[in-house]
Amino acid sequence: MAEQQPAVSADQAKAVLSGIATTAVSQPVTVKVGDASAEASAAAIAKSLTFQVKDGQLRPVVDGAALHASLGPALEKVDTAAKDARWDVSSGKPVLVPAQPGNGVTDDHVADSVISVLDKQGDDRRVEMPLGPLAPKLSTEDAASLNITEKVSSFTQKFPYAAYRYQNIGMAPKKVNNTLLTPGDVFSMNSKVGERTKANGFTTGFVVGEGGRFREDMGGGVSTAATTLWTAAFYAGLERVEQGSHLIWISRYRPGLEATVAWGQLDLKFRNDSPSGLLITTKMTKTALTVTMWGTKQYDEVKAVSGPKQNVKAFTKEEASGPSCVPQGGVPGFSIDVDRIFMKGGQQVKKQTYTTSYIPAAAV
Repeated sequence: MAEQQPAVSADQAKAVLSGIATTAVSQPVTVKVGDASAEASAAAIAKSLTFQVKDGQLRPVVDGAALHASLGPALEKVDTAAKDARWDVSSGKPVLVPAQPGNGVTDDHVADSVISVLDKQGDDRRVEMPLGPLAPKLSTEDAASLNITEKVSSFTQKFPYAAYRYQNIGMAPKKVNNTLLTPGDVFSMNSKVGERTKANGFTTGFVVGEGGRFREDMGGGVSTAATTLWTAAFYAGLERVEQGSHLIWISRYRPGLEATVAWGQLDLKFRNDSPSGLLITTKMTKTALTVTMWGTKQYDEVKAVSGPKQNVKAFTKEEASGPSCVPQGGVPGFSIDVDRIFMKGGQQVKKQTYTTSYIPAAAV
């Protein structure tokens, strides 16, 4: 096997380390944009700076987005952010609101300008950048091409009010509202909502634990959001990627048509397998959550047809005590099939069967 030579020699690397790599992070860089002036600190430069091999040499590369963000507060008076195209659904129909360009400096401009003075010292570490147009991430033309023209599905899940439920369930619609899925995109509830921790805005509540027994844990109640999202996706005809039900049947949910999530163990994922974009909006009250999906219907109707409960198992009665004991009513176990029927032109064009099994939960 032929010996492979390194892209740059050790001497070259040492020269860069003792030269520009050291000088680059030795002092701040003053950035002037219009009437505003900001300082890129040595620490901010160090965090955004890497070196890459180009044309046989180690060249400095700056993460313009990170460095630009560090300058943000000082440039706010001259930077006008671009506004993405969006949809107004307040009338019950999606109306495209055009994008608006912004005015300021781009991330690439920040990176290139700062790189140009990284090998300098003192007063020479100053750059002046002119204002220029900033393009929105989603242009009016790109948004229009997604063909979001009508309500595809909507589902409302009611729940009994409790302070922890309102807080935990409410975190999901805040983070999910106005989520846009382009064709082929996969929605992940865990990725979108984040880990259920106090730092992320969640509190303790009741969850279904081992053996179907209720216990307290962080994020209890968030499965109501998972159920609402999955049911709306079900009726929108979207492809199921990952979905799981509770261990036991909870009576406010339709058997076999509900979902739960557990961080690091179970996610709710569905794919936008339609040729158009899909906009997800949410609306919440103290006792109900509604998820609506907007796009272009691929089917005239998507129906859920439930079969009979099978393999029914009676629940038992148990006695328990202690601070962690939570009284609960008994629930029988059973399995059930739910058929998803896709209708077009008055005909069934596709059917998918989802089988769910619930264990019995003892009365405590």
